[in-house]
Amino acid sequence: MIHLIGIKKELDLILRAKLAISQDNIDGILLKMKETLCEEVVIINTCNRTEIYLKSSLSQNIIIQEVFNTLNWDEEFIKYIFYSNDSKAITHLLEVSCGFHSKILGEDQILGQVKDAYLKSKELKVIKASFDKLFTMAISCGKEFKTESKLYKTPVSYSSIAAKKAIDQGCKNILILGFGKMAQLTLNYLIGKQDILDKIYIVVRNTDKVINHSIIIKNIELMENKKIEIIPIDNMVDTYKYIDALICCTSSPTPIVLKKDLPSQPILIFDLSLPINVEDSCNELKNICLFNLDNLQNVDKENKIQRRNIMNSNKYIIKKYYDEYNNFLKLMSLSGIIKDVKEEGKLLVENNLKTFKNKKYTKDNDKLVATLLKSSANTYINRAIEVLKEETLKGNNKDAYELIERIFLNKIN
Repeated sequence: MIHLIGIKKELDLILRAKLAISQDNIDGILLKMKETLCEEVVIINTCNRTEIYLKSSLSQNIIIQEVFNTLNWDEEFIKYIFYSNDSKAITHLLEVSCGFHSKILGEDQILGQVKDAYLKSKELKVIKASFDKLFTMAISCGKEFKTESKLYKTPVSYSSIAAKKAIDQGCKNILILGFGKMAQLTLNYLIGKQDILDKIYIVVRNTDKVINHSIIIKNIELMENKKIEIIPIDNMVDTYKYIDALICCTSSPTPIVLKKDLPSQPILIFDLSLPINVEDSCNELKNICLFNLDNLQNVDKENKIQRRNIMNSNKYIIKKYYDEYNNFLKLMSLSGIIKDVKEEGKLLVENNLKTFKNKKYTKDNDKLVATLLKSSANTYINRAIEVLKEETLKGNNKDAYELIERIFLNKIN
């Protein structure tokens, strides 16, 4: 059975943070779950989503209990998770890959996050054929969905919405805190608008690593012209006086942007991190306007309805991939009998070959080969005839006859 345990998306940031999984612990958790709970496991773990997909024979209650034990989650939070299995879990994953369950409807980062989760499980060898097929199909479904719906023409993500909001508010000097994937997406968006910006500051712990990153190398002229400046985190507070917007994209477990450090000039702050990396009390300052993952989605209301209509009109793509995966599962269920049939055929060949070797010097070889071939054919033809008779007596003669025709008379429907 396929199980899905996820964190409800309507939870506030504080509760989601309590149920978040540190990315540093993912490898160990995946390996432990594979060893103790399931045959296969994939965890999609992002700033705004925690979903655990498992293939296991355990019951719903036991699998939930064991997952909570493995993650050291307090059982009082069970009410904040959702559970699905089999067909509903499969449909949910396909919809997730297409952006249906994101807080920013249709956002364009989730597909890469699904792919990263799949590749991590593949790297650790905690998936087999069924999840390998499921997640590769989910990724393909997401790609086709984005292409057919043309959502790629209007890319949507927390980072792009935050950057666009800052620019729309007239911000000219923007600080990006961190340089993970979300920060890089933010930087790429701002680089595309650099002609209307004065400066982009990038604050990180390891400046050398960022300087040598492909994004920076590709835009080295902006560095040379002082349009982009990379700042060590120790100097971050000194940089506040030069900025009018700050976009925080780090994975720090505790707040980095503190109320006591902020200057008196107006600053638009976007906290795209989970756990939150901007001290909540910063919003008490009159000169500070703070957006987080929860309220940032409200900025996107204008075109959300339009995107939903476009996405709903392309849901047939999800149905197509769902049916394809179900067909794969049905064929997988035949793997045992197919293996047995092949072994039976192999044994028949070996026995006939043994007979031929024993008699080839005492019999006419042509007649011997003809006898062995006839014997092999009769073995299965006679079995087919017996099955046809038995099924006819049971009233299933039509289906049985059609199968016999397709197998032995080469009549394909």
